[in-house]
Amino acid sequence: MRGFVVPVQPFATAALRRSVAAWLAVRIFVAVAIVFASELLGLVPPPHPVFLSPGAALTVVLIVAALGLLDAHRRNEDLFLANLGVSRSQIVVTAAIPALVFELVLLVGRQL
Repeated sequence: MRGFVVPVQPFATAALRRSVAAWLAVRIFVAVAIVFASELLGLVPPPHPVFLSPGAALTVVLIVAALGLLDAHRRNEDLFLANLGVSRSQIVVTAAIPALVFELVLLVGRQL
């Protein structure tokens, strides 16, 4: 079993930037969907739709990771990085890192 290979620096930087943008877009979409759904169903909206349950936060991380892999495939970066020895699972982990860090910060911040 081989160790984790960090993708080539220019691609890793670009993937991390796109992952942050995807996380922000997914979080905004989820917050707006929570408010609209609560209004549509006649429920009281949560005081802070930014704070999610741990399961929902994990779902956001998985969505961002999948979007990162899809974006790398769309740009043919997965083929290029595969030629350099970087697997798709490593691309997914690279895309999931910022989302995981941000979700952990929000979960810990919620507890304070």
